[in-house]
Amino acid sequence: MREVRPVDDDRTRPLRQRAKRSAERLLSPEAQATLGRILDSAQSCFAERGYAGTSLRWVAENAGVTQPLVSHYFGSKDQLFEAVLARSIADYEVVQADQFARELDDPDFFVVGLTILFRWLRGQREVMRLLQWARLENRLPGLQAGAEIWDRIRTRARRLIDTGVLREDIDLDGALIFIDAVMKGFWDRRDDYVALLQPGDSDAGAELERICERTFLLSLVRAFFTPPHQTSAEARLLRTLTEPSPTPSDSSRK
Repeated sequence: MREVRPVDDDRTRPLRQRAKRSAERLLSPEAQATLGRILDSAQSCFAERGYAGTSLRWVAENAGVTQPLVSHYFGSKDQLFEAVLARSIADYEVVQADQFARELDDPDFFVVGLTILFRWLRGQREVMRLLQWARLENRLPGLQAGAEIWDRIRTRARRLIDTGVLREDIDLDGALIFIDAVMKGFWDRRDDYVALLQPGDSDAGAELERICERTFLLSLVRAFFTPPHQTSAEARLLRTLTEPSPTPSDSSRK
């Protein structure tokens, strides 16, 4: 049987990641606010214009700071681009912290975690547009933190398969890619679906989100959980849908 890793906690995180966060905590509140404005500006510029069409000067002007200050904090445009993506990954770790702290064989990791993922992606639409530009420009960076999260999810899903909670006949990588594609695909085309189904109705978007959230997540639970665990998983999901999800402190970003 494949070796199962222990529950992740701060002690198991890479030293480089903890060192970076420690350095950020040493900045003054004003400096941290400035960093946030620069990252917000960069995210918007990269999403609107792509990597090639964005300059550090535009990022600085949009953030209300000088270009030398942007260079001081982030160095090159490459490093700024990667910092925007790294912040998105860090946000995901924040909202899923309670789920990653669960025991490896806790099915709530799958049920609650999927709900949080769907809702979190709503605030990541600008990042998804940024990544579309990056693919077109052949500039997708290989971020280790993202690969580490994917591996942690795979490990937990494999444990749920080994313990009979999830079906053993599913292809794990295929299932995770399917989940990723369906959820990101919905949020990428959310406005198109609203215009198609409810043109001119300004309140239709929120209702469509609720309908799709319930439909997507119930379908996933019914597709992946084994019969002995399906009823309890559905009940847990329905309770979760009525609860607010945790959000990072900067969740106001679009």
